[in-house]
Amino acid sequence: LFGAGLNVKTMVIDSDSFSAVCTTSKVVRNLVKKCVTAIEGARLVRIKIVEDDKPGFKLTVKIKLADSNLAEQTAKLKYLIEDSFIKELNFTFNSITIKVTALKNSFTPDVEAADKYLADKAKEEKCKASCKIADPSPSEEEFIDQVLTPQEIEELMVIMKNLAKEGKSILFISHKLNEIMEVSDRVSILRKGKYIGTVNTSETNKQELSNMMVGRPVQLEVVKDDAKPTDVILDIKNMSVASHIHKKDAVHNVSMQVRRGEIVCIAGIDGNGQTEFVYGLTGLDKIINGTVTLCGEDITKESIAKKSKHMSHIPEDRHKHGLVLDFSLENNLVLQRFQEPQFQHAGFIKRDAVREYANGLIERFDVRSGQGPVTVARSMSGGNQQKAIIARELDRDKPLIVAVQPTRGLDVGAIEYIHSQLVAERDAGKAVLLVSLELDEVMSLSDRILVLYEGEIVGEFDPKQITVQELGLYMAGAKRMGKEGEQA
Repeated sequence: LFGAGLNVKTMVIDSDSFSAVCTTSKVVRNLVKKCVTAIEGARLVRIKIVEDDKPGFKLTVKIKLADSNLAEQTAKLKYLIEDSFIKELNFTFNSITIKVTALKNSFTPDVEAADKYLADKAKEEKCKASCKIADPSPSEEEFIDQVLTPQEIEELMVIMKNLAKEGKSILFISHKLNEIMEVSDRVSILRKGKYIGTVNTSETNKQELSNMMVGRPVQLEVVKDDAKPTDVILDIKNMSVASHIHKKDAVHNVSMQVRRGEIVCIAGIDGNGQTEFVYGLTGLDKIINGTVTLCGEDITKESIAKKSKHMSHIPEDRHKHGLVLDFSLENNLVLQRFQEPQFQHAGFIKRDAVREYANGLIERFDVRSGQGPVTVARSMSGGNQQKAIIARELDRDKPLIVAVQPTRGLDVGAIEYIHSQLVAERDAGKAVLLVSLELDEVMSLSDRILVLYEGEIVGEFDPKQITVQELGLYMAGAKRMGKEGEQA
């Protein structure tokens, strides 16, 4: 009932409650997290939602408190949760249980509570490493943010190292070379489904690993000259986009500009309004306030087709918005261009022209598929689906490129090529708006960084003048810039 990330038994409840409860698990977590934050010295550890014997659900919230007056703080938190769920979601739990453990030392609230949750999760993994445990009951689910700040990643690395010291065996599957070098003892490489070899981490480096992964020398660092921005291509003023799951706007009063010859990156932890921002910009959702000007034209209320006239869009969800999965690869590659004279005449598609064009993009972007251009898109791997979308959008030659997680699911070789293509587009005078959850990508590819937290821009930075750790604090909401650019 709670959507992706939470499995509960199906049951019948009244329609009002049903519409309120049918939200994503992230909404529930964020609402509880907001209540916990209001309690001084409290840190959220875990949330559980279980179907009750009676019609309805039970909520259990586990927290840690630095305050000695646990009873009073617990009662206050329970009241806040009950009140928030009624006001925000018009929903009432059958029961709310608060489990509290006292912190021995006070903590600094600059870092989010995910590190404590990970510590508890690691203890659970210890048990799983020692004995066989069945799958968790489908009637309950635990929540954990999928994207971590740099501070949380460091804590996770420490946890994994400590588990190894205790004699546990850890199989760590990752494409992030920094994390692999940090935490592993040995590395085995797979390429195109084949085992390439195993090396000791202490005897290798990131360059050697990437070469083994791709089968050729790879340029790990993004090579680019300083940006030379000129006129404004995209001008957003006070843009707000409504949330479909709670009363607060998903995007609130965002203003920014993107100019020719620069790459501007929107960074942030997933779920802080990035998706809604892109939806509003590209026409997938309505803008309730503010204006968007593209190439001198007000496109605030224009259709998707008119907005795409000057815009290429690499979407976040390649299945929902990037491809028609039951179409062939070649048809997907001309989805936005099939009406051009190059590909049709008198309403009939020029199949030979489409095939020739598709073969050119497939070769140029190394899109791998079983049957070449006639391969059904659904049968392709996620990485090759992504490369097909990028090939189509970059070849459209539009003044603005909106790239949302463009390298998701790609190997280091493909990432190198995509990064070089985005830089080439920038150098050719295109404006590039990058939305990425990968901090390495954010720091190396962008010319300016805007941090989005809870739907608002909380900082603007030059990547050469900020560290990854400090950027992580802005992403977590622990810091924000004032109106004049000073830290607040």
